[in-house]
Amino acid sequence: MKIALLCESDADQDGLFVLIAGLLGLPVERYHPRLQSRRGWNGVLAVLPSVYKALHFNQLEVEGLVIAADTDDSPLHTRAHEVPGAEEPACRLCAMRRVLAEAGRFLPPRAQARPLRVALGLAVPAIEAWWLFGQNPHVSEACWAQRGQPGACPYTRASLKEEIYGSKRPTTEAMRQIAKREARRLVDEGRLQALEQYFPMGLGALAEGLRAWRTAP
Repeated sequence: MKIALLCESDADQDGLFVLIAGLLGLPVERYHPRLQSRRGWNGVLAVLPSVYKALHFNQLEVEGLVIAADTDDSPLHTRAHEVPGAEEPACRLCAMRRVLAEAGRFLPPRAQARPLRVALGLAVPAIEAWWLFGQNPHVSEACWAQRGQPGACPYTRASLKEEIYGSKRPTTEAMRQIAKREARRLVDEGRLQALEQYFPMGLGALAEGLRAWRTAP
């Protein structure tokens, strides 16, 4: 299966590709979309429609698109957001779904190809929390949800990055190598199910989307 990824950085994409292969349990090949803008959250949301439409029309060999972003300090996604009409405008998972729905509206079927499958993920508060799972006992969506309460959450987004990369200003190459290494550790140590339990909404959405790919016609 050939898939494309859209994340906030190349390092995020490198690590996430390893996780996706483990979650899918299928051989996967990576297609690299050409991205013209700087990323981060705003960049991901800005290029999402053009990436989706380009894959839909021009890259018929690509069967799946995975989009993932960090929550940073935005509201966490909850089951309440799943009710039609109850989406949270500031929730980044809701925002990605809204932009995708608009981008896909009125598109004709793909010519001689299956519909493009999409899976969305949200890292709480940043993807570095996933890479630290199994090493830092505190990382979880529940812990981050309690931030602001005295002693409730012993880390910040900045401290997670420094802990995993060993530097406040890691190089891009160092970030890419560490992301791949830690994602591979999670897969090889059989921690993906536990990772989903500790990050049930953000990683859970991604895992649920990928499981649907395996059963799609």
